[in-house]
Amino acid sequence: MPGNSAYLRPRRRLIAAVAAISVAIIAVLGLDLVDSRRQTVDTARAVSDNLSRLLSNRLDASVREVDYVLRDLVDRVSGRPLTIVGRSPELERLVAAKRATLPLASSLSILDPWGRIIASSPSDPGGEAGSSYIRAFTMDGSLDASTQAIFGSAYGGAALIRARAIRDSSGGLVAIVAAQIDVSLIQSALADLELGEHRIITVTDSELKLIARRPRMPNTVGVEVVDAAMRSLLRTLKEAGPGTDAMRSETGPYYYYARVGEFPFFIGIGEARADIMAEWNKRVAIYGIAVVAIMALMIMLARLVARNFARSAELAARLIAMESTSDMIVIADLEGRAEYVNPSFERTTGLSKAEAIGSRRAIFGLSEADADTALASAAAGEAWRGEISALRADGVSLVEEVTIAPVPRPGGPVRIVAVLRDVTERRRLQERLERLAHYDSLTALPNRALFFDRLEGAVARARREERRFALLFIDLDGFKAVNDHFGHDAGDYLLFEIARRLRAAIRDSDTAGRMGGDEFTVLLDNISKPDDATAVADKIRSSLSEPIEIPAGARVSVGASVGIAVFPDDGADGEAVLKAADSAMYAVKLDSKHR
Repeated sequence: MPGNSAYLRPRRRLIAAVAAISVAIIAVLGLDLVDSRRQTVDTARAVSDNLSRLLSNRLDASVREVDYVLRDLVDRVSGRPLTIVGRSPELERLVAAKRATLPLASSLSILDPWGRIIASSPSDPGGEAGSSYIRAFTMDGSLDASTQAIFGSAYGGAALIRARAIRDSSGGLVAIVAAQIDVSLIQSALADLELGEHRIITVTDSELKLIARRPRMPNTVGVEVVDAAMRSLLRTLKEAGPGTDAMRSETGPYYYYARVGEFPFFIGIGEARADIMAEWNKRVAIYGIAVVAIMALMIMLARLVARNFARSAELAARLIAMESTSDMIVIADLEGRAEYVNPSFERTTGLSKAEAIGSRRAIFGLSEADADTALASAAAGEAWRGEISALRADGVSLVEEVTIAPVPRPGGPVRIVAVLRDVTERRRLQERLERLAHYDSLTALPNRALFFDRLEGAVARARREERRFALLFIDLDGFKAVNDHFGHDAGDYLLFEIARRLRAAIRDSDTAGRMGGDEFTVLLDNISKPDDATAVADKIRSSLSEPIEIPAGARVSVGASVGIAVFPDDGADGEAVLKAADSAMYAVKLDSKHR
């Protein structure tokens, strides 16, 4: 019996060790699966949420661009005699020129109160009599603008209509200017997006009727949304009012809806839970196979090695996991100095083991400020999670998610284990989506949406601090001739150089933006007197008039008509100041033509 007991004792220890290792591996994999599941859901939510907001901002900017042209057209034709008898060639040319600035508009028209065409581009898009927005202007004498989705075969299935009323001094309806936004272009833009196989995008109006959908489904345009969860979420967002710009579902299929600015449209993103979790389910299966394989290996080792190898088997299994994982793993002392790095660390960072061992840089990269907090948590036996900035050996920047856990020992931990994951591309995608939503892709200047945001901020600061700011509206003179003669590439280069000169001519605290085409705006924050704005305008005109050498080898010159408006002298809010600057610019342009 003593001999038998001596024989069984190491086997029992080995079995106990194998069981403990198996439980530990299952626990680690289970924790990793829980964490990865959360990350999978959070990532899918973040992408869909950001995408719905991005598309909402794009559609909002497009409708606002149309509305800006409509406002300008209203200002230009107000006070003129408007009649359907004998169309005015000058009015037809004005409408055609304005439509040319709106790539999303399939038509731009001036209608009388009965929906008959006074002027339009194209010349005869068909009468609009009986349309609901015309009836709305007729019935409500205080209504100045309307945005609606109209459905029917006459509109190719559906169209978005943005219209503004022209009224006389007593409020009577004189005429209507209306732009029809081609829904097929919106549908094409949705089809071009790279969104994955299972994600669905919808554009609906305030009555929950479908305007556009990706993927496209036949006979669905103009049909109300039937999915109960989608209808509930849409109705909740609609009833919440303009103060709530987006909502998402928390159970069942994941839906995200964003309001399109102040307009009665909604962008929706939908993705089934099963589709989101497909990759995670594969991971569960792989982990299950891995657990079975590891346990089988442990049992085999336990049978082959009856004595003295329990510790070796445990260390070998852990080493295999660390060496084969795609995550970066670093083992370090309590001062953060690396003692071990896995192959994934070498591949990702470009640092060899020799360069990493003994260095705190292996874990903390460039984020030394986080080191003391993380190490203090580890010394106290607690895990620490965070995000750090690091550099590859070739100087390329990395963003890493880091989890640091202490290695428990009797008397307290003496080492830490850090698991690092490269999330650089995910961060770049988020930054790219943000930039696409707020900056002009050609000139890198703030786009219309971002400029209006900064304009509203300037208004708020000026009111709070009781000071002035100025807004310059700039229209290039001669740009069309350069674009027509030398081509669009030359025109794009010219706009890029104009934007560079604009930035150089103003202070860092000021904002230059591109409104579209060859129109730019400049926000001069905190001026002491109106003459300051005049001086900057003169500086801009002088800079822009300098010859520019375009890629074709020619040197060209363009001028600039600059309109100036000062808050609060020329307007009580941002929209009024912008309108005043625009009017001033047209006055300057008209004056220069008469010289």
